[in-house]
Amino acid sequence: MSASTSQASRIRSLLAYGSAPALGLISAPLLARALGPNGRGEFASVLQPMTVVTGLACMGVPTAMTYFASSGSQASGTLRRSLLLVTAPGVVTYIVMVFVAGHLSTQTGVPLAVYLVAWLLIPLGAYVQVLRGYWQAKAAWGLLDLERVLSGVFRVLAIAIPAALVVTSATWYSLGAVLAVLLASSILIRRRERDDEGEPASWASLSRYAVYAWPMSVALFVGSRLDQALMPAASSVEQLGLYAVAATVAEVPLIVTTLIGREALPLAAAGKTTWEIVADGRLYWFALLGMCLVVVVSAPWLVPLAFGSAFQPSVAAVQILLVGSIGTAAVVFQSAVLAGRARPRSSAISPLVAVLITLIGFTAMWGRVSSTDAALISAVAQIAASVAGALVLLRTNPRRIAPAKSEVGIR
Repeated sequence: MSASTSQASRIRSLLAYGSAPALGLISAPLLARALGPNGRGEFASVLQPMTVVTGLACMGVPTAMTYFASSGSQASGTLRRSLLLVTAPGVVTYIVMVFVAGHLSTQTGVPLAVYLVAWLLIPLGAYVQVLRGYWQAKAAWGLLDLERVLSGVFRVLAIAIPAALVVTSATWYSLGAVLAVLLASSILIRRRERDDEGEPASWASLSRYAVYAWPMSVALFVGSRLDQALMPAASSVEQLGLYAVAATVAEVPLIVTTLIGREALPLAAAGKTTWEIVADGRLYWFALLGMCLVVVVSAPWLVPLAFGSAFQPSVAAVQILLVGSIGTAAVVFQSAVLAGRARPRSSAISPLVAVLITLIGFTAMWGRVSSTDAALISAVAQIAASVAGALVLLRTNPRRIAPAKSEVGIR
């Protein structure tokens, strides 16, 4: 791939991934105005816990899928084994969440059936993550970009249609958002190229890498959403609604974080140095910093204009979260590089630091966490984690491995 083509591909990816938050600026205000702070909190109580525990259901298998397919193992055979490996954890995780649903239903007033139906996306989401890992290894950025665009479009429709019908129950919006994810992800189920070269990753190596990578995968999922998952129990529904809006706005620059991580892992598995990977993706880093600056400056007038004056208290949380998003990008990058260098256990260090600090912060303020408090806890956690990850990354070297040796040296 030429440099110009590579840059063109990255610009396309930025536009594709940017379409989701851009469309979110349409759907989020509609949702906020239709439901208000309390209803928005009920909506978040259905979707946010589900997002967090999907990492548990994946058991590190998607990362293992990408690593082995990028470093020489037969991709299609590794995919079949990965899908089988992720089935049991997905089912078990859903069963556990059935009990959580009963507690949340009592606390929020959302019908239990809504949680049970919506959270079926947990085991299905595990399959989706494995498929994304496969296409990531294949560098099928166009397909992954299309999935992201469709996800945003379907989500807007899932919110705009009931809003136009003056629906005021969070139930229909929640179920519609889940359906939007399933429809968009369905394009990942397509005929794959035949690849007879090499052998699939062995069951033992695939399982071992997945288990080692699991803490990193869980911590990245949990660390990026843990604050929102804890808010329903640690604060009021109103504060959860305010924070959900703040997180929606502050997540705009984080689209770039996904792109940074998805390219870093296969490049690291191919033996690239840290600075080569950073230089290769420099467009993403410049875009991240620029987007953070724009949203920080515009938040004081953008938030009340888009969401209504009731969400004015969300402005401070937006600005604080944007500072933390730079640390989040660094954590994702560090973890992806370490995972690509066959160090899945080391890749978990920085995201686990973020999770630990977040838990400590919420525990210390349990029951009285405001949207601003939650943002401060999250930002401090991500910045501290990025420092820890940098120290670990500086002690590692790129692995110049041959395809036949892709299963050697996992630690």
